[in-house]
This record gives sequence, C-alpha cells and structure tokens, in this order.
Amino acid sequence: EVYADVQMIKDQEVEIGNGIKAIKYHFEENEEYANYMFTYKNRIYYITVSNNERTKEIVKQFLDSITEC
Repeated sequence: EVYADVQMIKDQEVEIGNGIKAIKYHFEENEEYANYMFTYKNRIYYITVSNNERTKEIVKQFLDSITEC
C-alpha cells in the first residue's frame, strides 16, 4: 500500500489572542484553511480556521478572543 505524502508548510510565527505565540501553517495542497499551533501548560493546541474572505472578520475576532486561562 502507498500513502500520499502531505507536506506542512510554515507560513509565519504570529501572536494570537492575548499574547499567545503561535505558528501559522497550511498543508501543501489545501490553502482553504489556516492552521495555528501553540503550546500552553505543556500541552500542544491546534486550531484550524477558514481562509474564506466572507468569514475573515469572524475568524479574526475568534483568534483575538483566545486567552490564557
């Protein structure tokens, strides 16, 4: 059996929410979604959000609302 290789491409390091440093990345053949990865209290979190122009403001509000608890 052969499985396709999917490459993760790092776009940039960004700050989301209240000072949370995250890595923004996308998968090689899917730029429809943006992915964010960050650590907090020794746990790794992944967030996938739409890159759709229609939802751009809602996604920004969501990312800005993330806080460290």
